[in-house]
Amino acid sequence: MRLKYLALLALLTGCSSQEVASDRTISNAVENYLDQEGGALCLNLQQWPFDLDREDLRLVERFPHGIASKMKTLQQIGLVSSQEVKLGGVDFSGQPNVGKRYQLTKLGEKYLLEKPISPEDKTSKSDLCFAHKTLDKLVKWEPEANTTLVVNAHYTYQVKNVANWAKSAEFKTVFSDEATATFSPQPEQQRVVKSDGEWQVQSGSV
Repeated sequence: MRLKYLALLALLTGCSSQEVASDRTISNAVENYLDQEGGALCLNLQQWPFDLDREDLRLVERFPHGIASKMKTLQQIGLVSSQEVKLGGVDFSGQPNVGKRYQLTKLGEKYLLEKPISPEDKTSKSDLCFAHKTLDKLVKWEPEANTTLVVNAHYTYQVKNVANWAKSAEFKTVFSDEATATFSPQPEQQRVVKSDGEWQVQSGSV
């Protein structure tokens, strides 16, 4: 009888410990997230080839961080090539709508990465990626109110495997947000939930 009681106690204790968050379980969740889906540093450019009309191209000087400036920079560092194309219709001046079509070069294709969008339906998207984040340190985690199954994790990260072209002055100037995330990383926060017996970062959380 005592053996049955001890077995039941061990089972209940084991279940209880699995329900409770700890530095180890939350660190593992964040680390897995960065390794598998959340760690890639990318340009958020998924549409290839990419067309810009004449009006877009005129905005390079006015908007140094705009899409036309970004395409110009990517061409300068060898990731895309461009050619003049007829886009159909007319522009604001009534002239035939002529623009540029940007396509990835062989170098650019090497940095095209399939990134998961939804783990549930296993959908993904392609993006130009140039570096990868890894967990540096779990700073702290805090449980959300009225639940033991959701916590907010605060952590710092390191950046590894930075592409040489992402270190260029041209890239850092035009892709300033991406450069900051790479070379001046700030602490991040993710929502971590208990799902199917495991702690996991909730996809899309901030």
